[in-house]
Amino acid sequence: MKIAKVSNLKELQATKDLLDKIVAYPTESVFGLGCRIDKLEVIERILALKERDANKGFVILATSLEQVSEIVDLDLIPQSLKELLKHVNHPRKPFKQNSLLSKDKYPGVSESYFNSLVQAIGNIRSEDSDARVRDIGEEDNIHIIYLERILYILKSAYQQAKAHNLLAIGEEAQENLSQALHLVAALHSTGQGLTFLLPAKKDCPEVLRGKFATVAVRITHEPFLMDLINTFGGAIVSTSANYSGSNSLRTAEQVVKMLESSSNLYEQEQVVVYDQPVIYGQEKEVNESILLNLLPKESLEKLASIGEVPKFGVLRNAKDLLVPNLEDVFLAFDDVLVKQLAVLRLLVDLDFTLASYTSVINLELGRIGQEEVFGDQQPEGLELDKVLSFPHLIPAYKEIARVYEKAKARG
Repeated sequence: MKIAKVSNLKELQATKDLLDKIVAYPTESVFGLGCRIDKLEVIERILALKERDANKGFVILATSLEQVSEIVDLDLIPQSLKELLKHVNHPRKPFKQNSLLSKDKYPGVSESYFNSLVQAIGNIRSEDSDARVRDIGEEDNIHIIYLERILYILKSAYQQAKAHNLLAIGEEAQENLSQALHLVAALHSTGQGLTFLLPAKKDCPEVLRGKFATVAVRITHEPFLMDLINTFGGAIVSTSANYSGSNSLRTAEQVVKMLESSSNLYEQEQVVVYDQPVIYGQEKEVNESILLNLLPKESLEKLASIGEVPKFGVLRNAKDLLVPNLEDVFLAFDDVLVKQLAVLRLLVDLDFTLASYTSVINLELGRIGQEEVFGDQQPEGLELDKVLSFPHLIPAYKEIARVYEKAKARG
């Protein structure tokens, strides 16, 4: 049986019984399966099609909080988070120089925290690596300069953040982390979606929230997704177009092949495939959305009777926060911007920064062979003459190396 396909929103809107269909559509990064959130029978068919665990729930795509007001308790969302949702999920744009310092107010970020952050950034030093930079002359080894300077900037960033009481440690841990995540979310500009856990109403259908007391919602300002949602006449569910546990699909052709491989003809009849590429093509390597829970403790405590209450913080793809932004500045190596990104990265991912900080000490203490660190996964063309000497620190250095290699390939 031939799978139904459309190539534009006008054709989609003209589809017979559209609201009773499952639509496979391109998102920022992968193809999703969806329908309007009030079509519970269709949602159940999506679960069956994907063989998905009903306890997981769904991501909801909407253009505003008003579109999810029937399932989300808006009274439990702090005003700062409501404001933040207006700032995020806009079309991809470059991370520009001094963008952090271009305004003095961000949702959920106090004046005192922001001022301390600006002071910390202003005090970050990179001079420690100047001697090493002068000692390396071969053009082929220029990446060593970038790697080492990033590490030294992270070392200084950690010292300054600690001195200004910005780190997510001690009594102020969650408050500091909350403010850092609000700021980083507002600055996020890579095209990768930000999905937020919002408080579910008591009568929110369980199929939408799964076993949880929250609903995963992405308020999008991407023009195509906004038009798609409006075509449905309201918020839609979104889950990756694949069988549960399989790799996500990035093209309409892959989705069609998946459907054609099914022996269930009824299943095939229920799906319409939107035959257009994902918003940010596969070559840009935009991953599926980052999942965050920024709800305050007092809101979370009121949700315990509804279902499982997720932990606070970044719950999925934390490694993608700010790293893609670093790629935009790696080749030019703008010290001002790198310092901004370095201190922000450590505020939302202390483990990564502590590993990087410790790696600087190891660089100063000794050397080991790069094969001992990278093994079979050594990045092609990477010639490091100084690397980590403790296995638990390797991921931090690998990540910095990966960012450089991606930036180098783009450049």
